[in-house]
Amino acid sequence: MTAPDLQAINDWYLRTIGEIPKFIAFTAEHDPDFLKAYRTKCEGAFRGALPQALVPYLMIRYASVCGFRDGVREAALRPRPRLRIQPDVGEPEETGHAGR
Repeated sequence: MTAPDLQAINDWYLRTIGEIPKFIAFTAEHDPDFLKAYRTKCEGAFRGALPQALVPYLMIRYASVCGFRDGVREAALRPRPRLRIQPDVGEPEETGHAGR
């Protein structure tokens, strides 16, 4: 992983949840290639059928079931996009991130 890649990951966490999670700092130090692969997998996992507004809720459930306390906190701090129902189509539409 290059220094700009790591900086981009750290900046994203600081922007979205206000801190860099311990597991990110640990993984960046001990296995940066795994961290890059993990982030790539996470970024691509929720593209497609599900609206982005569901991602934080799915992460909260996953972290709760697995007992990851830091994961629950991270998912709870993540901004949630708002959904709006289009009256003519009846499908949800993302309208942006909810403010913190």
